Amino acid sequence: FERRLLVIAEVLVDDEELMVTTLGRWLARTGASVATATSTAAGLQALADDHDLVITDLNLGDGLGTELVAALDAAGHRARVLFITSSPGRLAHLAVGPGRRVAAIIEKGGRTAELRDAIAAALAEALPVERAGRAADATVAAARR
Repeated sequence: FERRLLVIAEVLVDDEELMVTTLGRWLARTGASVATATSTAAGLQALADDHDLVITDLNLGDGLGTELVAALDAAGHRARVLFITSSPGRLAHLAVGPGRRVAAIIEKGGRTAELRDAIAAALAEALPVERAGRAADATVAAARR
């Protein structure tokens, strides 16, 4: 099976570019097909393909990660969204959790285990049941490497 993930983060600060690269490599170790984008415009373009999970920051150099949520809704895509942001309070208005478009909001600089668990849970819900267990297991196994 193949999972398709889209990782988006701002590139305005060097450490943000490093986060995209590091997170993308980490996710690729789980066997996922990882696409990356460094702006809202590039993210919107990448959404033309179907993805299981979109991981994005809120503040992107040319827009907001919430624009991606709106685009997913408008296109009828099934992808879940996980926000990694230093401004989680600005997303308090969003419905978050199982059965919702937004799977989780993780604060930047948080614990790796929290991020790993949020990704595994979002993938488990996004994928058909027969694939979900293997996807979550692969995510957890890669995180432990």
